[in-house]
Amino acid sequence: MKLIILSCIVNICVFSVTIGIMSKKRVLITGCNSLLGKYISRALKNDFELFGTFHKAPLDKTVFISATHQFHLDITQKADTAYLISYIRPDVVIHLAALSSIDYCEIHKDLAHEINIQGTLHLISALQNKKTRFIFSSSNAVFSGTHPPYRERDIPHPLNFYGTTKLRAEIAVKKSRLPSTIIRFTTIYGWPPLGARANDLNYYLEKLKENQRLHLVNDLFFNPISAFEAANTVKKVLTDQKRGIWHVAGKDQVSRYTLVKMIAQVFGIQNPQLVPVSHTYFSNSAKRPLRAILSIHKLERTLKFSPLSITNALSLFKRHSR
Repeated sequence: MKLIILSCIVNICVFSVTIGIMSKKRVLITGCNSLLGKYISRALKNDFELFGTFHKAPLDKTVFISATHQFHLDITQKADTAYLISYIRPDVVIHLAALSSIDYCEIHKDLAHEINIQGTLHLISALQNKKTRFIFSSSNAVFSGTHPPYRERDIPHPLNFYGTTKLRAEIAVKKSRLPSTIIRFTTIYGWPPLGARANDLNYYLEKLKENQRLHLVNDLFFNPISAFEAANTVKKVLTDQKRGIWHVAGKDQVSRYTLVKMIAQVFGIQNPQLVPVSHTYFSNSAKRPLRAILSIHKLERTLKFSPLSITNALSLFKRHSR
């Protein structure tokens, strides 16, 4: 009798564990081999079954998605996108894949349109008639920068084509029947996975270590946020099932000159060669907002989000490199 009871207890425990594993929601992260994709995978890895897509570079080992759950995908291919969605059957899609270089988008408008707008439409089309949650990564570039700080209800007015593609994709998400969330991020910094696009931290730190002379814009302002804080906010929005538009940004308002100066100070770079210049110094660049400051009042009030100072966040990155 004792053996029977013990066997029943073991079976119940095994069944409970199995159900626990099976009940994990499936989250598909497009463009997961990116700075934000890496940190989102870290934030979600224990609570969700993660899947990820990449385009050019396969996933780095710092992205916490198993090899069997990684898929090559070009979101400009509608049939391929639809097939992958039907194969994975995700409960949630976090759409990060995009052409995000502002200057590159300005020069290659057809490609930017194809990836940022059409690619988003392909995902929406593949998810229609499903109950999949759709979390779309947008940008502070949808605003002109003339009336900061920008709240979620403010009317967008992009100055460059990248911002325009993000705004048009936002409109497509809103028009869809999907349960959706739009998260507008400001500049995000951190340690990217191998093959990912550089960001202000790793790009300028390398140049600082090489003692390069850097001309840095000192009259355009933004409030950047660390990648781990941005990822934790995505997790909070996901787990609390928040919909609508959310602004995710940092505490401090800085120019790129000020930000790089902070990086040099925190990482102990002596006598950096930093030259403050006006944004007009780079005459071939796309137009950028003068003050692309996002208000985080809604985030602080609703999700109790309290951002770190840039100095404190950089200190954490220094202690936990890569």
